[in-house]
Amino acid sequence: MNSSQPATQTQPKNSSQSFSTAPFAHSEASISTLTTELRLILVEVQKGVNATYDAECKVADRQTALDRAYALAYMNNQGTIEDRKQLATLQTAQERLEVDLAKAEWNRCKSKMKALEMSQMSLQTQSRLIETELKTLK
Repeated sequence: MNSSQPATQTQPKNSSQSFSTAPFAHSEASISTLTTELRLILVEVQKGVNATYDAECKVADRQTALDRAYALAYMNNQGTIEDRKQLATLQTAQERLEVDLAKAEWNRCKSKMKALEMSQMSLQTQSRLIETELKTLK
């Protein structure tokens, strides 16, 4: 080694040296973030309950309108029973579409509620893990 060069040499870092096995240091920020996210989910769930109810009522209203329109179309048509059924079906296609769209909206509300439930459970699990780890650190 040359005396003009410094005596220390840098060694490449091993990837296993950068991995820490120490307990995760939970900050107040991560705990407050989980709490905030849980509150936001709760607000969304409360909105979702109302939206699901409204969508279910919309399905019922549209189904009633379809049934009424079909009955009127059936009564006003002439021909055999099968002809009257087919004509009534054709004449009430728009009402049937509205029922299908209302059902799709209702199903979307139910799917979103399920997704919110899953998110809530995930956050609650994370909170419990943090709580357990903090208890073990004391």
